[in-house]
Amino acid sequence: PSARCGLAGIAVRESLAALMHKRRSDLLRRLLAYIHDTPELGALREQAQTPDYQNAVTELLELLAANIASPTDRRCFDGARQRALARFRQEFSAVQILSLAAIYRQLLRDIVEAHFGDDAAVLREALDLVETQADELELTLAAAYQATRDQQWHVSETKYHSLFENASEAII
Repeated sequence: PSARCGLAGIAVRESLAALMHKRRSDLLRRLLAYIHDTPELGALREQAQTPDYQNAVTELLELLAANIASPTDRRCFDGARQRALARFRQEFSAVQILSLAAIYRQLLRDIVEAHFGDDAAVLREALDLVETQADELELTLAAAYQATRDQQWHVSETKYHSLFENASEAII
């Protein structure tokens, strides 16, 4: 039985990855619509209209599908981290970036439920894969935000320390 479950799990992974690949344009379209319709994402709206942004998101969606097919393929998380670091340096908020991960989770759940809804066991396994990946994506983005904040604090602390030492020397 466990070998059969393992093979079934591989089949679900492959089916989900194929579905994600097939529906990536729909995911992109729905994600862009969400960005356009969400006032809190105003700063991102302009960027989201550029071909570069859309190509980058399409590439990320491909990498997310590759990660579902092969969990050892971690390029999606590395790419998400790098893009998030760049966005945080551009003063995008953690809420903005994490809301994109949350909507990705919801959009993918909707697609999975519509596709696998007739088989409860497969649906449950596919949704577990989506949730696991979305959780890790959110953790990756949160860690990128924390790294950016730590770097900003370090720079501020260094400047403050230098000012304090200079003031101390001036007093002495």
